[in-house]
Amino acid sequence: MLLQPENILTCLDRHQQLAGPRRYVVAFSGGLDSTVLLDLTRRALPRQRGADLLAVHVDHNLQAASTAWAKQCEETATLFGVAYESCQVQIETRQGESPEAAARNARYAALCQYIGPGDVLMTGHHRDDQLETVLLQLMRGAGVAGLAGMAECSRYQTGWRLRPLLSVDRVSLLAYAEQSQLQWIDDPTNTDSRYDRNFLRHEVVPLLGQRWPGVAAAVARSARHSAAAVRLLRELGSSDASFATANADALDLKRLGTLSVERQQNALRYWLLSQSLSIPTTAHLQQIDQLIHATSAAGCVSWSGGEVRRYRNQIYAMQSLPAQPAADFHCAVSPDSVVTLPAGLGQVRCATVADGLDPQRYGDKLSLRFRAGGEKLRPAGSAHRRELRNLFQEAGIVPWMRDRIPLLYAGDRLAAVAGLWVEQDLAAGQGAGGLGLIWEDHPPLY
Repeated sequence: MLLQPENILTCLDRHQQLAGPRRYVVAFSGGLDSTVLLDLTRRALPRQRGADLLAVHVDHNLQAASTAWAKQCEETATLFGVAYESCQVQIETRQGESPEAAARNARYAALCQYIGPGDVLMTGHHRDDQLETVLLQLMRGAGVAGLAGMAECSRYQTGWRLRPLLSVDRVSLLAYAEQSQLQWIDDPTNTDSRYDRNFLRHEVVPLLGQRWPGVAAAVARSARHSAAAVRLLRELGSSDASFATANADALDLKRLGTLSVERQQNALRYWLLSQSLSIPTTAHLQQIDQLIHATSAAGCVSWSGGEVRRYRNQIYAMQSLPAQPAADFHCAVSPDSVVTLPAGLGQVRCATVADGLDPQRYGDKLSLRFRAGGEKLRPAGSAHRRELRNLFQEAGIVPWMRDRIPLLYAGDRLAAVAGLWVEQDLAAGQGAGGLGLIWEDHPPLY
């Protein structure tokens, strides 16, 4: 059956989260898939209340003809009566990254600038693309999330990403394009079998199709089953992570340990995602598992997307901490200073607070520093002067933050520890207003 604009409208009806007026942005390469998608969408959206359409072409500068392709895309959009934008990107391949992945990442980074809150990015991925994606994930040893392939609809930045042709094969797209007399671009690199996806497309998939004619439909069905399994795992992970949560930033290892190994690992993955961290590699997940079950009370596993640390019977997840400030950091301040601290440690405001420092006692030479070792303080209300390291330990301050807490000095004397203590000998009377440090936007201390 020939494709119709109703295919787009039916897809939109399946996803009620897209109801209501909004803008649709078609990623328009000018190839067969995106040209068919743009033509179908521009014919369908007049029947969608409050819909606005924009075609965006990303020029990768990888082909001599790329400028001509951008011009052809503009002409096609004009012929269709669709608003058009184009942009250029430079491809930079990082170590361990394939050329295809580098181009894809650059393309989506460029498209981001056109996606506002609630907007829908539409791409021309079809059922044969889904087959290739699942096969690639299988070759990489992916788990059930990878084998779920591409979702028809998913969150994207502050908007959505929609693949309305995901259940349609390429043969149907070609038939529609030919009957509609569409013009499209044939990128010669799409036949280069040095690239993994092209190798599958031209060498492997045809053989699979000869043996199993329905392979694309069967793999698409398996991908949907995997996607359903992923949703169930996320629900279970959410429940288990909630059960094991010690606070907003930590999991309790005793509670986590009551779960099976598989549920522990699933809860950990969900928890890391809930912390807006990327999922570590399998090797890093194994290191985290060793950290969880180690007899030592501390440790850290870092990867490009964050780090997990252990202290006492809890594990903490966070963005990788920058190097701690130098021990010789010194910043003069006054009672009304606002200081942005180095190493992502937020900012400190000097202000009047209850139970602060007596202005008659601390003098006029105030400075912010960080711990160098050997500091002592007699906290207000305490009978004894104590080493700062002991105070931190007794208070349960996580070890990685102890050298990152700003200290207020009066001359060469430690006068206050941000958010924690003030020196008894310099303190104002109980309940009396005095100078204090208000520390904001800092990493958690507990």
